[in-house]
Amino acid sequence: MAERKQNICTLCSLGCGLVIETDAGAPVALDYCKDCRVNEGALCAKGNYALELLNHPMRLTEPIKDGRALGWDETAAEIAAPLSSPTAALIVEGDMSDEEAGMLTSFASACLAPARVAVSFATNDDDVVSALAEIPAPPASIEDLENSACTIAVNDPFSVGPVVARWVMRARNAARDNTLNVIAPSEGLVSKFATIKLIGPVRAGLLCLLKNLIELAGDSAPDWAKATKGDLSRIAPGENDTDAARLARVFAEAGSGVILLSTSDPVAARLAACCSLVAGDTKKVFLLNDYGNASGICENIQGGAGVENILGGVADGSVDTLVVLGTDLVSSYPGVGVESDLKKLKFFAAGAPFPNKTTALAHIVLPTAIWLEKDGTFNAAARSAVAEPAGGARSYGDILEMLARAMNVPMAPAGGISRGALELNAEFVANLVSEAATPAAEPVVASTATRFADGSVTDNLSWPQALKAEA
Repeated sequence: MAERKQNICTLCSLGCGLVIETDAGAPVALDYCKDCRVNEGALCAKGNYALELLNHPMRLTEPIKDGRALGWDETAAEIAAPLSSPTAALIVEGDMSDEEAGMLTSFASACLAPARVAVSFATNDDDVVSALAEIPAPPASIEDLENSACTIAVNDPFSVGPVVARWVMRARNAARDNTLNVIAPSEGLVSKFATIKLIGPVRAGLLCLLKNLIELAGDSAPDWAKATKGDLSRIAPGENDTDAARLARVFAEAGSGVILLSTSDPVAARLAACCSLVAGDTKKVFLLNDYGNASGICENIQGGAGVENILGGVADGSVDTLVVLGTDLVSSYPGVGVESDLKKLKFFAAGAPFPNKTTALAHIVLPTAIWLEKDGTFNAAARSAVAEPAGGARSYGDILEMLARAMNVPMAPAGGISRGALELNAEFVANLVSEAATPAAEPVVASTATRFADGSVTDNLSWPQALKAEA
């Protein structure tokens, strides 16, 4: 029987609606969701290939050990014993539902320890989300973007979520005085349409913008901003300072404005939020992430280690047993010897939708479901699976439950984590300015239009090759 099932694309945080048509439960066609407020039926290359993700012939469909297929009960038993070791650790990719994130917190408390569990956000989305949560800058909605008289794009959000361009360009073209502006390290898609361009180090551009906004605000500036004025004045004006002064005036005087933020740098995120607060009540921040449900995951994860800490343990031998679900560690963290370190592990299990450089090193390979095959909360709304997982693939939540049963450990339900915004003060902002005066580290994984997260999903699809052929 033919059915139409609505879901969203999570290959960035916009959450564009899409429809998957199924026949007897099997996905057979993709259609557009024209009544979705986010994308109004439009999909970028990533969303347009969602059907291929579901039906790809390279999907992993059963657990494998030494070339032999295992049943899930046997697989869970094989993993449970080594995972009970005090030298074991678990890493899960940041493409979970809210419910799976809460389950991971429960699993860490019951079966391991928070210090031995980590979530992998290869593009640093978790740090950026947490950084923005600290600053009480109002978040922008789609309507805010569409009605913005002055939009400032940080980096190149059009390449991360191409559909966002339709809202931004509508706003720019709605009135003669409306502007689109950019702060970015180099020319990109956004800069082709920008009025004012601050091309150079992003932290420096945002610092110059903040300094000029505080000067324009004068006595009406917040107390923390006035106290920081001296620190900002000591920052040598760069070659973009004149343009930064122009941009500050345009942004401050606009009736409405949005900073459209796409970054892997939490310091840049905090600076952008401070700029919006100084510029006035009608200025907001719109965050565009590579990981679709990064905010929901961060709200439901408590404690935990960093991936780098666990990989450091693998390198020095303090972690000799590792289970990885979803992430391709070798591709995600290049240049730090991950591949050679993983080969030293006494036991290693790796799960993914497709074979990748990390599953090639695993003693046991687990087939994992993609978001379209899961029920759960993504982008703050409950979503229903559009199809059954491919073959014997299982969601992260199902795998964690199976492992807990095999370890004979009950998991308590986990609730959301409440994290309130800070009350900004001069000391906090002075420390931020001091940190921002140093160059940002280069991102470990560059965010591009043809990669999702660590690339382990989209590298197997045909659309990256199609885009390269068109270039």
